[in-house]
Amino acid sequence: MMKAVVHDNYGTPEEFYIKEIPKPKCGDDEVLIRIKATSVNPLDRHILKGVLPARPVTGFFKPKNKVLGADFSGIIEAVGKNVIRFNSGDEVFGANGSRTGLGAFAEYIAVNVNNIALKPSNISFEEAAAVPIAALTALQGICLGKVQEGHKVLVNGSSGGVGTYTVQLVKVLGAEVTAVCNHKNVNMVRSLGADTVINYNNEDYTKNGEFYHVIIDNVGNKIVEENRKILNMKGHYILIGFTSLKLLFRFMFQSLWINRRSRQTYKMLDMEINSNDLEYLAKLMEEGKIVSVIDRYYSLAQMKEAMNYMIQGRARGKVVIRVS
Repeated sequence: MMKAVVHDNYGTPEEFYIKEIPKPKCGDDEVLIRIKATSVNPLDRHILKGVLPARPVTGFFKPKNKVLGADFSGIIEAVGKNVIRFNSGDEVFGANGSRTGLGAFAEYIAVNVNNIALKPSNISFEEAAAVPIAALTALQGICLGKVQEGHKVLVNGSSGGVGTYTVQLVKVLGAEVTAVCNHKNVNMVRSLGADTVINYNNEDYTKNGEFYHVIIDNVGNKIVEENRKILNMKGHYILIGFTSLKLLFRFMFQSLWINRRSRQTYKMLDMEINSNDLEYLAKLMEEGKIVSVIDRYYSLAQMKEAMNYMIQGRARGKVVIRVS
């Protein structure tokens, strides 16, 4: 048996409670991991809330999988008979998607080997647990935007989990970063390598007279027409986060028209968990080229507080849960 944070119904973090449930068993292509740390993501919030687009996967009336949590780091306790890349005792990190059951808000998790990578020895379990969903999203968003050395890249929403990794990964590629955040996070974002930081409390980034090769939008709080004005003729706009379904649907319809009639491209990221990208991120962390920005630490018993804090949208970087 193991302890897990469970929710029986869709709703708010008040649905969470600690429960003893059976420890999972690993399949032939899986490993069983004793979780040392996990972190909260907007993905967990959306599934907990029961947003309609997700219900065909998560359950129409009640959640199919009652344990949330995508990100994790920990120690392998057992391996399936087909696993040759990992051994018991290996320190690893990774993520489990909504289609494969999540399950990281617990003491143990069984996951496919394609969802994990070895944790660098110079990185803590907490730092590693902050990486998977946020950094994979940042990396794949940058790749989708075809960011190259010398490009001018604008990152809207640069102080959250995805944003802090985006700023650093863009700099790894040798591009110039303009980061958008609130006044409280200007110095922090600049310390991550941003060349220019725009305080959205005082300035509208769509009206500063600059043009960008790529816009990585983690907020989605502007209509398409506003972003088109500052995007180069052959620029790429990548939508990662959104503030309302109304703006999202507007983007989806307008992007179809723009992508057919313009040399600009507008895409929404569909992030994929894979070991190749995790291994690349592990290498960058080991070399000190990217770091995890962690706002607060909580225990598994404090999951309500951790999720509520993340939902407020004020976290600088990631909110991490120490499990064991």
